[in-house]
Amino acid sequence: MIHPALDQILSALSVEIDAFAICTIATDAGIAIRRLDLIEVHFVLAGTLHLVVEGCEPMLLGPGSVIVVPPGLEQDMAGSETPLVRHSPAAICTKRADGFDVYAASGKDGETVKIVCGEIQADVSGLYGPFGGITRPILASLGNVPFVRNAFATMLSEVNMPGIASRTLCGALMKACLVLVLRHHIVEHGTHMLPGIFRRPWLSKAISAVLERPADPHSVASLASLAGRSRSSFAKEFTDEIGITPMDFVSQTRLLRASALLRQTPLPVATIAARVGFASRSHFSRAFRATYAVDPTSWRRNTEIENVSHVH
Repeated sequence: MIHPALDQILSALSVEIDAFAICTIATDAGIAIRRLDLIEVHFVLAGTLHLVVEGCEPMLLGPGSVIVVPPGLEQDMAGSETPLVRHSPAAICTKRADGFDVYAASGKDGETVKIVCGEIQADVSGLYGPFGGITRPILASLGNVPFVRNAFATMLSEVNMPGIASRTLCGALMKACLVLVLRHHIVEHGTHMLPGIFRRPWLSKAISAVLERPADPHSVASLASLAGRSRSSFAKEFTDEIGITPMDFVSQTRLLRASALLRQTPLPVATIAARVGFASRSHFSRAFRATYAVDPTSWRRNTEIENVSHVH
């Protein structure tokens, strides 16, 4: 059973995936991938991928498989256990009109493996990357799940016959599948190998409270009480895991929510300040300027100008 706080975190995840690459690999070919400073996720759309990730046992991934690869690890993708030729990504990369990078690892045999790859930009309300602490790959084979099967079929169709917004559609489907991968991993393996936000329900509970009710009068003491921890241990462990203090997290969550309201609504600045938990407009404006280097009114005006320019 998933802890209720973990379920809240899963639902609060703002997971963005940039679907950036398509890989096709012949049976007798492979691609040697250097260490990258990003969290990759691979979706096997067709064929069987032979994957070796640095420090891990070789893996066989069939259609419907999803694997999240931590940053900084070398990878070797192949269409068989003993490919005759290994390509460097730079040598086989072309750019498709819709923005996808295409890596075609050719050989004497025809292509058998087709993969779509994405970069995970995952955070909680824009502040905390739950995947940031991942050190081992997270793997799930979900081909028997009807939603995943249909999502993969759609992605394969978009890869083979691109249409309007193919890359955007693939990214959205990848995002939905990734939540299922996390849920599957937690159900099958618990929170083993997942970053601390999943291993520490008390931390998830405190973060969820801030995300759901940013305007509440949160304090270190109130959040510690909610988490069932002493004030001192809560403050230290929260800062160690998240990278900022509990009250900085509260402030940044409020500012992020305020920026969304400035962008999406015509509400007065003072109303937005009160709605996200600031005691006064002046306090809100000072905090907003310190973070965004501009006052809320100017930020809203600049955003409106950017939106108009994008339309034209």
